[in-house]
Amino acid sequence: MLPLDVTPEQQARHDALWRKLNEPQRAALVAGLWATGRQLAEAGVRARNPLASEALVRWLLTAVIYDEATAQRLHGPRPLA
Repeated sequence: MLPLDVTPEQQARHDALWRKLNEPQRAALVAGLWATGRQLAEAGVRARNPLASEALVRWLLTAVIYDEATAQRLHGPRPLA
């Protein structure tokens, strides 16, 4: 199923370009997308919690990306500030 803002021709071009990439190029592209997504998520956490400590930002970011149980397992109880 195509996204609503993509024509079949655009999707075909995208698919052709993707197929031309070798495995390391694909991995690098995905890693870059992951890093960008993480930066955006962190910016959202900071915007919603402007007075948060670095520990709280790290905890909340983990909760956003994974879930609260994972944040507690990795970082301990949620910091107060």
